[in-house]
Amino acid sequence: THGFDLDGSTYDGEGQENSINEHYHEYEEELAANLFAGMLLMPEQSYRYMFDKFAKEDDSRFSILVKLMSYFEVPYMAALIRCYELKLLESGDTLKELIQMKAEDVRAEFARLWLDESILEATKKDDYEKFESLIRYFGEEYQKGGYLNQRALQKAVKNMRILYEKIKGE
Repeated sequence: THGFDLDGSTYDGEGQENSINEHYHEYEEELAANLFAGMLLMPEQSYRYMFDKFAKEDDSRFSILVKLMSYFEVPYMAALIRCYELKLLESGDTLKELIQMKAEDVRAEFARLWLDESILEATKKDDYEKFESLIRYFGEEYQKGGYLNQRALQKAVKNMRILYEKIKGE
């Protein structure tokens, strides 16, 4: 099992700190890149709207999170981090509970809610070039609005490209 502190630290089962630590919020470019990804994939206004809609249907924070994951077609942790960024979760206990959920718990909740489980499976489709152009387009828009600087966008795109090439084996 893993743990999570509200300051951003995560811990493995032995209490060893993982890559996100108490200094996470000090790295402006990392925060900007994560915020940008959240804004692109899960825009605040629609994310809040859907959170409220799902909260009216179900009081289980886990169910709400799984529905958000399904609706926005994002990984579980991305949906959880977006809830954390937008302060949609009331207590540290809820956050600790949610971060400890396992893949099989998420899959079981998808089945219970009759959600399309196909988004839980990796696809073989390679849309990286389209995705990168979308990132660049929205990145430029967010720069105009003052939400993101050029350096953070370039770093995000460079890191995405490096990761993509590693995954492809290039």
